[in-house]
Amino acid sequence: MARERGDIVCLACGRLLGEVEWNGKRLRLVERDVPNQFRLVEKRMVCLRCGGRGFVDHRMLAAS
Repeated sequence: MARERGDIVCLACGRLLGEVEWNGKRLRLVERDVPNQFRLVEKRMVCLRCGGRGFVDHRMLAAS
């Protein structure tokens, strides 16, 4: 089964906040060397830099 990865991006400042992976059944947060740059507030991703709302970029890329 192919895995796909996508970025979590801030709508306000465009900063990369994190990365997610889709394995065909479930979406999970990818652990990286750099800590995630968002926090969850009332089930919403909020940028730690500017307070903007985070979203998962819809262009999922195949994981190598």
